[in-house]
Amino acid sequence: MYGKCGLIQKVKQVFGMAGVGVKGERKRDIVLWTSMLGLYRRNDHFKGVIRLYQEILMEGIKPAERAFVSLWSHEPSEFREYLESMVCDFSLDPTPEHYSCLIDLLCRVGEVEVVNDCCTVSILGAQLSACYIATNVGIDLAKLAAQRALELDPQNMGIYV
Repeated sequence: MYGKCGLIQKVKQVFGMAGVGVKGERKRDIVLWTSMLGLYRRNDHFKGVIRLYQEILMEGIKPAERAFVSLWSHEPSEFREYLESMVCDFSLDPTPEHYSCLIDLLCRVGEVEVVNDCCTVSILGAQLSACYIATNVGIDLAKLAAQRALELDPQNMGIYV
């Protein structure tokens, strides 16, 4: 609730109290850590996301796939590094959501022209959204992404929007 309201200081207080055992030891699970990462990300506290991620690693906790979605940044190369770490260091497979984040980033910086082999509406939706935000990408890419997405899911109102 605090996170959805943007009250990060309150979130930090609750997180600080969470998982404290009878003897004062901390036992915060990956669900709690991942929730915190998501709240920081939604409230545009990217430095907080990185700091929390580093704390997760220092505590010896294996991050979940969802945690890596929160590591989405405005720099594609940084996000690629996190995806590589996800696969190489933690043996986790990227999901379509991870690829959607990467495609969104690449489109925003004009690095993706056409994604012909996209097989999910979420990836095409990310591409379409990025075309709207990054006007330098071009209308042709937006048309192609919309056409392909509508072929896959003609009832999806989000594509029309």
